[in-house]
Amino acid sequence: MQRLDQLPGLLLIGKPSRWLVMFLLVIALKIVSTDAQTLKKRLFKVYWLTWIATGVYFHLLPFGEVTFFDVGQGDSILIREPFNRSVTMVDTGGKLRFGSRQKQTSTIAKNSSINYLQSMGISKIDTLCLTHQDVDHIGEAKAVLQNLKVQQLLFPAGVEKTDNFRYQILPYLHQTRIVEVLKGAQVTRLPLQILYPERPGKGANEDSLVLEGKFGGKRILLSGDLDISGEQKLLQNPELVGKVDIFKLGHHGSKTANSPELLSAISPKLAVVSAGRNNRYGHPNAEVIERLQRLRIPVVSTQDYGMISYRYFFNDMGRWEVGIDKKGSIVQ
Repeated sequence: MQRLDQLPGLLLIGKPSRWLVMFLLVIALKIVSTDAQTLKKRLFKVYWLTWIATGVYFHLLPFGEVTFFDVGQGDSILIREPFNRSVTMVDTGGKLRFGSRQKQTSTIAKNSSINYLQSMGISKIDTLCLTHQDVDHIGEAKAVLQNLKVQQLLFPAGVEKTDNFRYQILPYLHQTRIVEVLKGAQVTRLPLQILYPERPGKGANEDSLVLEGKFGGKRILLSGDLDISGEQKLLQNPELVGKVDIFKLGHHGSKTANSPELLSAISPKLAVVSAGRNNRYGHPNAEVIERLQRLRIPVVSTQDYGMISYRYFFNDMGRWEVGIDKKGSIVQ
């Protein structure tokens, strides 16, 4: 193992189950302890074939997923198609710090999205989408770009002119392709439709990137921090006519978004809130929660469940998983 560790590069296999780790440990101990050369050769074959099979499994995961990471007061969403046909991350999370001069030794992304992706044997993101320039959405882009290979970076036209983009993202782009988009743009290896914005902006909430797609038989709508005026424009979009299965509440459940008109039009079967515990903004807003209750729309939050993930297969059968190593149904 020490000799392998000295080799250049990093071989990312994934996180095997505890039972598989125990099995490999027993095999390794048996290899070390036995003097029978024939048995040792057989055990070596079993040992390495098991590792190879594990690596192949993680690199060709047969299920897809839509995962809402628990990044505190921020957004970060993973959309991965079966067999890793495409890996898309929407926003990275991030934390605004006031008056702190201490060097940051760990990041939110390293403890959540990056850690999770590497545990799944994934070292490459096909598309990193940034909905707008707020730190709680793009603040961890540096960590993602430094720890994972990102093929292309996608954002609404106008974000490239902001200081946050110039200082927090641009210096860390090396071989990553930059893609500026507006409504209706077609992007290679992006399994999502772009519904908004219609014109270049300043990277503010009202210019948020709105994405829609269907995964595992469920239609999903992600609206970033789009405000109510933007939602009214969105409702004029003929592509949005119809129902939505999963809606990530706009602006972390703020009352500046999530209008009754939008919620009634899309009638989601589940609303997901991505917000920090005991956050200073009071997200999700009580009025929005009451609005959802009146419309009989169930709501779940990363505040209560931690990471929320929907895993699905090609037959459109899926299941919800919440927290870490916890399985449960959060939708009736």
